[in-house]
Amino acid sequence: MLKKVGYIAIFYVIAIAIRFYIVKVQPDFIAALHPIIKGLLSGISPLIGGLVMMCVFKRKINYRLFSVGKLSTIALILLPIVLFAISEYIETGTITYTLPIMISVSILYGFFEEFGWRGYLQSELSNLKPIYKYFIISLLWYPWHLDFGLDMAHFYSYVFILGGSIGMGYVADKSKSLVLPALFHAFSNLIFSNITFNNDIHVSFTSTIIVVAICIVAIIVVMVKTGRKNKDTSII
Repeated sequence: MLKKVGYIAIFYVIAIAIRFYIVKVQPDFIAALHPIIKGLLSGISPLIGGLVMMCVFKRKINYRLFSVGKLSTIALILLPIVLFAISEYIETGTITYTLPIMISVSILYGFFEEFGWRGYLQSELSNLKPIYKYFIISLLWYPWHLDFGLDMAHFYSYVFILGGSIGMGYVADKSKSLVLPALFHAFSNLIFSNITFNNDIHVSFTSTIIVVAICIVAIIVVMVKTGRKNKDTSII
């Protein structure tokens, strides 16, 4: 048990240290990067931490890229990109490269985080009851954002993180996928950040909600079908 705690501590120190260096210290070579690249780098530390634990300390994770099938996974990744592009065309009469790029970046950012928090850390805590491991991850995930405070706004922020830990943790456990939690992570970022509402993107909040709802339904359908297939296979 102590050995496992040590592994988690190493992962967390890596995740926090790299995040702090990129976001707070922000050396000149990072500050000079394009805002999209800087945004991606700000979420890369859980991925690096997870890879270090796997490659250096030989820790295994319980989740895979294509646990629900390669075609299904690729289709679920492309679905929001295509639907947002269609929404932009319906609302503006044109399709720009900006929106597909922003959606793709949001998904990639979500994967960076989810590889560490759900992929590695949730695997390390797999011997605990689900609600306990989700709660522990929320306690570690929240300070990683480097946004501290004792007011109600920060309390609500933690509640949101806790809800995300439970929701995305459940999706990861049920699907055994690294990608599906990343998609949910991206959807939440698209809804609650200013990226979607930026004047350069031209997609309304209503369209965003509709697209996200369609994508979530598609994910649920794939999860249900995969679950049934695995159940039938186990019976045989």
